[in-house]
Amino acid sequence: MTHDRVEEYLKRAADAGLGTLDESRALGAVYRVSRLAEIFEHHQRTSLGYSQYSLEETEVLIVLLFGEGLNFTPKQLADAVFVSPANMTAKLSRLEEAGRVERTLNPSDRRSIVVKLTEQGRADATEAFQRLIAHADGVMSPLTDDEVAQFSGLLTKLLMANGDDAGDVAES
Repeated sequence: MTHDRVEEYLKRAADAGLGTLDESRALGAVYRVSRLAEIFEHHQRTSLGYSQYSLEETEVLIVLLFGEGLNFTPKQLADAVFVSPANMTAKLSRLEEAGRVERTLNPSDRRSIVVKLTEQGRADATEAFQRLIAHADGVMSPLTDDEVAQFSGLLTKLLMANGDDAGDVAES
């Protein structure tokens, strides 16, 4: 392993009397996860660098691809990609103008709208998802398959313990 900046900072804090290394292990782990998320997001944006869409717009296309046959409202999509409803409206307008999604009245509640992929949106989402798979494989390549499974399980456990949920599920 190369230089571990977090371990160095924790040692400096301990040397300054700000707590022991054992007391700051949780902080180190949280910082590492946060830093790793930043690095992953940067690599994700880089892997999608070909795209005319923002990362969040690409995520919208992928969520719709996974949910084909379901009725996603703009609010549900906003929750799924962690943006505000107003921000989602702008993203959907851009995707609709580009011919990637269409907004229609919700067949089960005509007071609301649902968002569907167009054929071009489906093709773009499929290509983006394939690029993300290749990206994830590359990022996780230092780990064995068992380590990836263990890491994923631990992250899931932490996410669930800290209130992460998928939000509203789309209607079928």
